[in-house]
Amino acid sequence: MNRKHLQIMAGLLGAMILLGGRAGEGAAALSGQAEEAEPYLRAPQGPYRGRVVEVRTGRPIRGALVLAIWQEDVAGEGGPPFLPYAFRETLTDGPGRFLIDGTAIETNPPLLALPPRFIIFARGYTPFPEDATFPLGAPAAPFRGRGRVIRLRPTPDGEDRIESFNTFVAMISGFQLFGNVDALTPPLRHLENIYNQEFKYLLALEIQRAREEEKDDRP
Repeated sequence: MNRKHLQIMAGLLGAMILLGGRAGEGAAALSGQAEEAEPYLRAPQGPYRGRVVEVRTGRPIRGALVLAIWQEDVAGEGGPPFLPYAFRETLTDGPGRFLIDGTAIETNPPLLALPPRFIIFARGYTPFPEDATFPLGAPAAPFRGRGRVIRLRPTPDGEDRIESFNTFVAMISGFQLFGNVDALTPPLRHLENIYNQEFKYLLALEIQRAREEEKDDRP
């Protein structure tokens, strides 16, 4: 197995390790930039809705994972550290639409609760947002009212797809989800299923490619 494949598989195995990691490790690693102050939640602001489509064709993407993460400003200074305290997930429908109703979460929230942040991921596409820089996720405001259209870029099999998956993993780790999926109420089964499916697919793909290259290199 050549160095390129070793590096790719190391990234995937690192993602697997994150799945069982301790809460907070990813958040500490990704909190290098100051968070712009957001107004605290005082009343329900949702529901939050949108539509997920393919960037070039506008074709709706069915089955994309949409995560909403509510956090509390534990320092009371409008910046990190933030502590996630509630989560909701859903999958897009046939026309690519989604709706997350956070009324129960946003009614009588913690004193320093912040509006949710959003992550969207579909297998074979770039995640939304496309990077894991701080602040993690996308702000909630564009998803209020009539909502927002999110356009995802397809990623071919190979390094681009692996990079997109690892970016998604970094964001989820930063929100302290890995290692806590079973303890969450309600449990995030869509997240767990999509993660497992994509990880197994990419790992099998790289193993197969490595075997084919080794076969071609034989005299």
